[in-house]
Formats: sequence, C-alpha cells, structure tokens
Amino acid sequence: MFISKPFIKNTFFTYISQFLAVLLGILIVKIMALYLTSENLGIYFLSRRLVLLFIPLITLNLAMGLSWFGSKRDFSRLYFNKIVFTYILIGLGLFIFILIFDNAILSQTIYNNNEYEYIISPIFFFVFASGFQVLTVGYLRGNRQYNLMNLSNIFYRTSSIVVLLLIIFLKIGTELLAEFFYYGAWLIIIYNIIILFKDTNKMTNKIVKKQNLKQIYEYSLFRIPSGIFYGLIFFLPIYLTSKWFSLTDATHIGIIVTVANTAAMIGIPFNLLFLPTFSHLHDIGSNEQVRERINIIIEFIFQVIFFIGPLIYLFSQEIIIMWFGQNYVNTIIYLQLMSPFVGPFIGYIMIRGIIDGLSFYPYSNIITMFSFITLIALTFILKIFINNPISITLSFSVGLFTLFGIAFYTIKRITNISIFTKSNLVSFIILVIIYILAFFTLSINISFLYLLIIKFIVSLIIISSLFYYYYQTKASWIMYSNIIRNDKN
Repeated sequence: MFISKPFIKNTFFTYISQFLAVLLGILIVKIMALYLTSENLGIYFLSRRLVLLFIPLITLNLAMGLSWFGSKRDFSRLYFNKIVFTYILIGLGLFIFILIFDNAILSQTIYNNNEYEYIISPIFFFVFASGFQVLTVGYLRGNRQYNLMNLSNIFYRTSSIVVLLLIIFLKIGTELLAEFFYYGAWLIIIYNIIILFKDTNKMTNKIVKKQNLKQIYEYSLFRIPSGIFYGLIFFLPIYLTSKWFSLTDATHIGIIVTVANTAAMIGIPFNLLFLPTFSHLHDIGSNEQVRERINIIIEFIFQVIFFIGPLIYLFSQEIIIMWFGQNYVNTIIYLQLMSPFVGPFIGYIMIRGIIDGLSFYPYSNIITMFSFITLIALTFILKIFINNPISITLSFSVGLFTLFGIAFYTIKRITNISIFTKSNLVSFIILVIIYILAFFTLSINISFLYLLIIKFIVSLIIISSLFYYYYQTKASWIMYSNIIRNDKN
C-alpha cells in the first residue's frame, strides 16, 4: 500500500536526512556570507544556480529514468553501470570543451565580468561531480535503497562543509570559491564511489535488455526540457538582476531563491518516495488506491503545506538576519513578497513525484515550460513599471505559483480526482485570515524582543488551533488509524 508502515518509516528517515542536509546547507551559506563580500556572495549564488541548470543536460536527465525504472523487476545494477559509462564519456567531452573555449568569454557571459575566469573550470568540474551524485541517488531511489540514498544526500552537504572549513582554517589557496568547487568535486566523487561499493545489488546475474535500456533513455531524454526550464526559473532571476542592476542586488535575489529552495526540502522527501511508489502502484493497476492516496496528499498540501508561507512572512526579519546577517536586511521586503508562494511551490515538489510516477508522458515539460514563459513575460512587463529588483521578485514568485497551478491541473486531468472540496476551500479562507493576522502583528510598533515574543505566541496559537481543528474534523492525513496498513506488495 502507498501509506504503509514501511513507507512512513522511509519518509521519516528521509526527512531526517533532508533536515540535516538543510541545516548543513544553511551553515554553508552562513559561512559564505561571513567570508565573502556581497558581490562575491552573488557570484556564489549565480554559480550554484548554474550547476543545477547544467546537471540535467550533462546527465541527460538519466537519474529520472533510473528512479522510474528502478522499481521494476527487470532492473539491475548493470543498467546503472552502462549509464555511468556514458556519463563519463560526456564528462570527457565537457572537459575538452572547457580546455578549448576561452574561459574569459564564459565569465563575461555568465557574470558580466571577465575577471572571474579562474572559477569557470572548477565550477564545471563541480557540475560533473554533482551529476555523478544525482545519478547515484537516482539509482538508489529507484532501487528503493533509501538508507544509502539518504546517506549520499547527507554526505553531499557534509563534504561541502568539510572542504569550506579546511580552505578557511588551513588557508588553502587564495580564491575561496574556486577552491571550494574544485576540492568539493573530488570529495563528492570519492564518497559516491564508496557508497556504490556498499550497494547490496552490485553483484547480479541479470542481463541488460536493450528494450529496457531504451525505455530508460526515452523516459529521461523526453524530460530534459523540464530540467532546463526548471533550472532557468531559478537561474534567470539572479542572472537578469546582475545584468540589469548589480551583483549586490543579484545577491538579494539569490537569497530569496535560496530560501525558496531550502523550504522545498520539506516536499523533497515525499517527491523522492512518490515517484517509485506511484510507478509501482500504477504497474499493479491500483487505480482506486492511487486516487485515494492522492486525495490525502492534496488535502495535506492545502491544510498544512500552504501555512508555511505565513510563518516565513511572520519571521522574515529573523530568517534574514540570523542566516545572512545585518548587511542583508534590505532583502526582508523581497522575502515577504515571495512568502505566499512558497507553500504552493512545496506542493508542486510533492505533486511532481506523483505525476512522473504515474505517467510515461513528460507532463513536467509542459508544467515547467509554461512556468518559465510566465516568469520571463512577467519579468519584462513589470520592469517597465517597476525598474528595481522587486519586479524580478514578483515575477519569480508568480513563476513558482504557476508550477503548482499547472501541476495541480495535470494531476486532476490524469486521475480525475476532486480538488476543490469543501475542506480545501475552508483551509484557503483560513490561510487568508492568518496572513491578515500576520500583517497586523508585524505592524505593531514595539521593541524587537517584545515583537519576537508576540510572533512566537501568535505562531503557536495558529499551529495548535489548526491541528485541533483538523483533528476535530477528522482530516484524512491525521487519522493514522484509518490509513496505515501493512505493506503487502
């Protein structure tokens, strides 16, 4: 069954690993904010977005295919080995390209300044290493080896922290960002090789069927556009800000992009588990079970996930100051503007795993393409009226909401479920009321400490009231005795 004891166990440990990864990610950015200038922090944010943009290209998005096909009976480690061999050949091609092409031109194109050419080679080496990490996680995810998958994700962040601290305290080299990406890439490659040696399925007698390998490639290649569009949604706001305004302004946009991606970690454990789980349910023909489980998930998104936005809005000042420092207080208004769209973005992350698990057709291409078009069109339109980074903040926020809106429509179209139920509409009305309450709370003119105390009291009242209401109304996601079953499949 979809919601079963093993599933809840896997979800719990995946959440623990993602929570640790989030803490480590926050620590990395915090250290970068302490040791880098505002301009160089903008370079870091832009570089990280560039890495994520190139990963689906260099990996041919094969991690998705591995996750999708890995739950099927014919799958074995040999498929992963063949894909990694292909990936190494692609990596060699990338290495030759970087050697031949003028890095100063790439630096000018990406950073609007040719002085950063020294960082180009380390970044693309980091792209290659991160791609290897993504393929490994995709293989372990599809093969449902969630413990190793979680371990790999934790090591990914841990390696970055280790490298960053060694560079700072041992004073290795003179360029922090270049060394961070270069040595971080080596560590990522090494620990992923070690994890693959721990794989219990590395020895197999199964043969690789060309038809199966073809299906993996088709499933993956057809979804490459979605990876590119998705990457551009997070890359272009920072890039255009650096082009139109300044790298310092790009840092502010990079901060809200980072907060959005950090919040997305709430939905990622579900996404990681939903794709192989729903692919399995689809294969055994459990259509009624699929609809039942999706209704529970949609209700959970409306009744829980959406309410993360008001909390981010309420504590926006504390998030910016504690995470990035006093130098970035101007970013608070950007974060507040984006906060209502964070919940829907997390909802998209969760729904995306279901869609990819249920359908071979690449609906994700359509979802991300329309979201990207919305972001671009709105960015240029708003710039006419608002010639500052707020225009990019608004267009980026609407782009996030568009991801959810189209994914929402897609899942309804695929499964014919009922979305606009009475309970979901009531939750939306409550959400609006809470935003109004949060707005008036922030308008209270008292000292920082007293206001912080009031914020905590208000948030505790909101959270406890919501859970009491959902318990009394017997929300499906909270009534565990009705939905937890033994996993007989």
